[in-house]
Amino acid sequence: MIALFLILLGIALTWLSRPYSVDLYRFVKWRIANRRWLKQDCVESSDAQITYRLIRNPAADPDKPPLVLLHGGFGSYLDWYAQIPTLAVSRVLIMIDTRGHGRSTLGDKSLKYDLFVKDAIRVLDQLAYMQVDVVGWSDGGITGLLLARDHPERIRRLVAISVNAHADGLTEQARSALTGDQLAGSLKSRILHSLLSPEPGRWADLTQAISDLWQNDPWLLEHQMRSIVTPTLIIAGSNDDVHHRHLDNMARILPNATLQILAGIGHAVPQSAPAKVLQLISKFLDTSARQGPV
Repeated sequence: MIALFLILLGIALTWLSRPYSVDLYRFVKWRIANRRWLKQDCVESSDAQITYRLIRNPAADPDKPPLVLLHGGFGSYLDWYAQIPTLAVSRVLIMIDTRGHGRSTLGDKSLKYDLFVKDAIRVLDQLAYMQVDVVGWSDGGITGLLLARDHPERIRRLVAISVNAHADGLTEQARSALTGDQLAGSLKSRILHSLLSPEPGRWADLTQAISDLWQNDPWLLEHQMRSIVTPTLIIAGSNDDVHHRHLDNMARILPNATLQILAGIGHAVPQSAPAKVLQLISKFLDTSARQGPV
């Protein structure tokens, strides 16, 4: 409980002057009231220990598949603090900390999105969930796309937020920040890493690994994107780090994809437009849940 307080205090000190603090307060209140439904566990995946959190509210709708939440680079499951209280009402939630992030260890392999896919499947196998919905933001959204590509039978529906198929899809400003001091992470990221990580001394290793990942991965070719038949909703901000033409192209190539651009929003879509993101997620996933798998 002390660790949780310190984590939330670190976030609050960074974001207190921003509107995010309202959703943060709501998350803290929900977290305290519902802690009995949250289970933290881990799974060994190759050279790393992958931590996940499972929220299994007894009132969750049994007709809705579990929902996997995948966070962005330098983040953790707390990236979804604005959405968790609402989503947990009707769904079983699985929130995975990417290797090197949150409470997961980094391992010694080069970071690759294919490796993140293997880690996620290890978690799903341990939980014995054969089919899930996935909502991923940034790195998590890219991982979601590759999960749908490599394991279409496991992913019923996908919401991919602020995603790119390759580095060329990023804006010039975003690409210029892939190396050097600009990639060192925000104060919030450093605070969370020092408080959460079982390897707090590996911040420099993580930063270098993320830099290498973003410069070289992903590299989804057009024929690979055409093989992703999972119904997919792509969400991005009008001021996102991904070019609009790249997003339009992805939505055109993916066989069952739609695109939603949120005006006035940057890359931090789940935190900057939490209500709209929740609305879009619920409409896309819940409508299809009533209709059954497509």
